[in-house]
Amino acid sequence: MAEGLLSIALQENTAYEVAMDEVKFLAFGQNDLTSIGTANLNGCSAVMIVSICGAILAHIPPRPNAHAQDLEAGDRHAQAKMHEVA
Repeated sequence: MAEGLLSIALQENTAYEVAMDEVKFLAFGQNDLTSIGTANLNGCSAVMIVSICGAILAHIPPRPNAHAQDLEAGDRHAQAKMHEVA
């Protein structure tokens, strides 16, 4: 399998990686970083807001805890992460 663009950019130290359950902001050009990305979505959602100056990226899992019995937990968690994005 070919290496992905995010992996290449991380090796070149030009990208910022957002891990699962994180919301991060990158001002383009800060510390020579020119891109932001996430990997291994596997059923998760990614939300991105981009401008010419920077980007906000959220990697949101479908449930905050894989063993949660609360059927509303995933919706509440997504809402909380979107408040972080805002």
